Amino acid sequence: MPVKKNKKTSEKKTLKRDIKKAVEKLPGLIVERVRLSESQTEKEIPPQTQQEEPRSNKHARMQQNPRQARWLWTGVIIFCLVIFSMWGWNMYVMITDTTEGAGSNSGWLPDPVRDDLRTVWQEVGAPDDQTDENETIKEKIKSDLRGLVAQIKSLPAAVATSTTTTAESL
Repeated sequence: MPVKKNKKTSEKKTLKRDIKKAVEKLPGLIVERVRLSESQTEKEIPPQTQQEEPRSNKHARMQQNPRQARWLWTGVIIFCLVIFSMWGWNMYVMITDTTEGAGSNSGWLPDPVRDDLRTVWQEVGAPDDQTDENETIKEKIKSDLRGLVAQIKSLPAAVATSTTTTAESL
């Protein structure tokens, strides 16, 4: 007995073959479509903006137009001067606020440091002949150091006497 083929199965097989062929042709169609779209965009975009200039061409263009380069450097120099002048002004204001004190305790330095800094600025700014008994700053520092050394040398004797008095009282 002969077996009858069902029309539905043969139609399914032909449909599958057609789909396989279409899938195999798909990448070629995509590439072709991309080529067509690229050629259309090339016609729409002017060729000057299509590609960026190489670095050497940009440099050559800048050298051909010295007016542009001059304006560029002028702008950069002015910008730097503004920044450095504002920085210098800020430093000046901070130093004057610290040394003068301005009657407020809202400074960024603690009080002992502010007082020390104020005395240093006064001593550095004062001429040598206005110091006590025409003494120079170096001599004043030397005499202060001598006094400190004398106090340090007398310290062990003071500690020894205090330990002996505490031992005797026990």
